[in-house]
Amino acid sequence: VYGDFTFHGVTKPIAITTTRVGEGKDDSGSYRVGFEGTATITLADYNIEHILGPASNEVILSLQLEARRWKR
Repeated sequence: VYGDFTFHGVTKPIAITTTRVGEGKDDSGSYRVGFEGTATITLADYNIEHILGPASNEVILSLQLEARRWKR
């Protein structure tokens, strides 16, 4: 998944590698598919200069997505 990510007033392009986690028909007969993925950003890239400790220089973003094709 590619797009622009805005955080703390700064916008940068981001790429999140996703994995399909499941798919199939649901109880209503519609078709669903789910994805999940993560990306890591560096806080300094978004003008966050506060020293929060060595373990907090980066943040892991998590994405969960479900798409549904409606039954016709």
